[in-house]
This record gives sequence, C-alpha cells and structure tokens, in this order.
Amino acid sequence: MTDYVDDSLVEKLWQDLEGRVPRQQIVQAATEIAAGFESAGVTTFVPIFVHRRALERLKGGLGHESSGSRQRADGR
Repeated sequence: MTDYVDDSLVEKLWQDLEGRVPRQQIVQAATEIAAGFESAGVTTFVPIFVHRRALERLKGGLGHESSGSRQRADGR
C-alpha cells in the first residue's frame, strides 16, 4: 500500500460501503486514485481526497447490481 492508502483507510471505505465491496478492490481503487497525487506539493488533505474519490468510484460500481443479488463481500 502507499503512504495514503493504509489499513485504516481501507477499513473505513469498507464500512462506508457496508461490506459490499471486497477489500482488495478497495485497495486497488484507492491506490490508483492516490497515484494521481504523487506530485502534489501540499499533501495535507490528500487522504481526504483519496477517500472521497474512492468512495464515489466504488459506490458508482454498486449501482449496476440488482437489488436481489446484493450480498456482503464477506459472505454475510
């Protein structure tokens, strides 16, 4: 993981997404988004931006599921 993508960010996103997205998919999305901030001069708010953009991207992917097939990623 990167400086901006750590276990706490992944857990927060997983909880925000109600466990409907596998953690590995969360890591991948957040890492891709964080890469866009590698050359940022000011990094104070980068973790907030990464969280927000990853949440938007991953929530957008959930819209394609039918409500009848929705299941938590951990099988619950």
